[in-house]
This record gives sequence, C-alpha cells and structure tokens, in this order.
Amino acid sequence: MSQKNNRKVTKAIITAAGFGTRFLPATKTVPKEMLPILEYPTIHYVVKELVDSGITDIVVVVRKTSSATEQYFDVADDIEEFLKKGGKDEILKKVQYGNHVANFAFIKQDVSLPKGSAAAVLSAKKWIGEENFAMVYCDDLVLSEKPAIKTLIESFQKDEEVAGVVSAQEVDWDEVSKYGIVEFKEGSKNQLVALTEKPSREDAKTNLAYYGRHVFSPKIFEYLDPLKLGAGEEFNFAESIHRMAQEKKVLVEKIDGEWLTTGDPLNMLKASIKYALDREEYSEAIREFMISCTGK
Repeated sequence: MSQKNNRKVTKAIITAAGFGTRFLPATKTVPKEMLPILEYPTIHYVVKELVDSGITDIVVVVRKTSSATEQYFDVADDIEEFLKKGGKDEILKKVQYGNHVANFAFIKQDVSLPKGSAAAVLSAKKWIGEENFAMVYCDDLVLSEKPAIKTLIESFQKDEEVAGVVSAQEVDWDEVSKYGIVEFKEGSKNQLVALTEKPSREDAKTNLAYYGRHVFSPKIFEYLDPLKLGAGEEFNFAESIHRMAQEKKVLVEKIDGEWLTTGDPLNMLKASIKYALDREEYSEAIREFMISCTGK
C-alpha cells in the first residue's frame, strides 16, 4: 500500500452470521438481516450507511448461504419489468437500489473457528488482504444525519498512527453492565486504553458503550487469535480490540446520532417506530396511531 493511499477505506465487512434465535420461528426461513424495518430489510440501512461513507466493496459474512440476502442485492428482472410496465417508477427506484451501489461478496463464516463475534471478522481476512476496512454489525443501526462510518473514516484518516477507530454512545449508568464499556488513556479524551465487557457500575470508568461501528487497519488481524477466548469461552471481537489498544493507537468517536439495536423483537419494533417517525410519509400517521393506543 503506497504512502499516498495508506489511509483509504473502501472495503467493509458486515457480520450477519448469527442464528437469530430471538426471532425464531421467523428466522427458520428468513435471515435475521432480511427482517424488515418499514419497506426495507435491516441490512439495507447498513449498506446505505456504508455506501454513503464512500465504501465500494462489501463482504457479508453469513452463517450459511442465504439466497434471500444475495438476491436482494441482485437484479430482479421479472419484478423490475412488471414495475416498468405499470409506471411504478418510485417503487422501481427502491427495488433497483441494491443492484449497483457496491461490489458484493457473500462468504460463510469459518465453522472451524470458536463461536463469537471475532469469528466473522477473521473469516473475511483473505478478502480484506492488506487494506483498511470498516466493520459493522448487521443488527446495529445508527439514525443520524451524517453516516456513522463516515465519521470514523475521517477520524482514522487524520492521523497515520491510528490503527483503529470504534464508535461509542453514552448509556445510563445503571445500564453499563449490559455493554462493553470504553476507558480512555490517562490525559486523553478519545484514545482507548481498555474495553471491558459488562462491568459493574462500580467498576465502570465511563458510561460510554461501544457498539457495532469500526474502522481498522489490517493490523487488527494480528490480535484475532482463536486460541485466546474471553468471557463465556467465546471468541469476542471486543477483547481483540482491547488487546490491540494496549499496543496500538485506537480512538473512540462519540457518534452524533442515535444508536438503535435490532437484536430482539422489542428493539426491532422500537427501531421501526423511530424510522417511521423520521419519515415524512409515515410520521403523522404513526403519531396519531400511538395517541389512539395510549390516549395521550
């Protein structure tokens, strides 16, 4: 990689290899990343964020080959022809979005690796090669004016010593035991020194919770060791980031937006309502419906 281009970030990994157990039985036949928020599947919002951040090449790491997900980002000749003949141009535009926005690859997570979030990332190592990359969890969404990944890329590009940038958002102090909590190097406002999974309120150094938005140089792969398992004997990506932060410069960026998790039915419903309220064509109707349900 030339000195001129050593901060470019055009590749991204989307991890979508979970079983979606909290959505069973729906996820017996529909991949979790294809569950809808309004008229788009969850993965659509993640891809749009990446593309709007300058990403051109995306690898989706899946548990098993998912024709539904792959087809979503491919041409649907019959549907498109039907919409063209019917003059349904607005719907056609939505359907065609995934056809050309990026170069896609779909790979299966290496089943020989221990279970955990780091397994999907390590499975994509050959595809990434020696290039910088973004990495996102498919069930984390960010509702913001500026794409979250773009904020991380800009931070990554400002300093050639930076090996990685992760996102964080404040949570209630009573909630810190549910998240990975970041700690800063002494005297720094944003350099990571520790990333602790689910600390007690008494042990937590901040109330900044790490979530699924990252940008890294390929050096991160040096810290993805499947022989070093963490809590619950899992191959956790957060613990790999923690090890990297002991030796390399890793920054934390607080994202100007709202982090929404879609990892369970209740939070998926909440995210759907948030997106509906953010859309002009839905906002008034959903507000009226909520008032009719609550009487407030």
